[in-house]
Amino acid sequence: GLGIIAVASIAGRAPIIVVEPSAKRREMASRLGADEVVEPGRSVVELLAHVGFTPSTISPLLEGDPAAVTLFECVGRPEVVETILADAPAHATIVLGGACTHPVEVSPLQLTLGEMTVTASYAYRPHEFAAAVDLIAGHQDLFSALVTSERPLAETEAAFDALATDPDELKIQITPQR
Repeated sequence: GLGIIAVASIAGRAPIIVVEPSAKRREMASRLGADEVVEPGRSVVELLAHVGFTPSTISPLLEGDPAAVTLFECVGRPEVVETILADAPAHATIVLGGACTHPVEVSPLQLTLGEMTVTASYAYRPHEFAAAVDLIAGHQDLFSALVTSERPLAETEAAFDALATDPDELKIQITPQR
């Protein structure tokens, strides 16, 4: 999620609205370029209205191109996925980036009537890794701020445990033994 915020900011996408329960991650989201950073509890439509977005009507009633937004779900928690799918405005593109391992309830009719696009991202291709390396190299100060600690390769499992339990850990850099 934090990486998506950084990339969106670099690309000049705005407004960037972030919903995040962790105070440390909210602070980092602001540093990375988010325009609005809030705790959970407000609806997607309310957050969008706060930055001046007015959802479009259904397509048969439109005279021009519809107003559209892109929503990224980056946690993989079923209740978050369900909320985003249920609350997204018409014509939204919803990118599921979190690895949700539990079933979620989806209303296909709501997605159809709202002409929403739902897509997912999981694995990366070699050209995407190359683009990411170039982006990081071009914005080292921005991306290095995400790294909160460094561990040797032998502590990779412990690093994942720390990320899951320590709210102060954002990203852990794994450094192979030389």
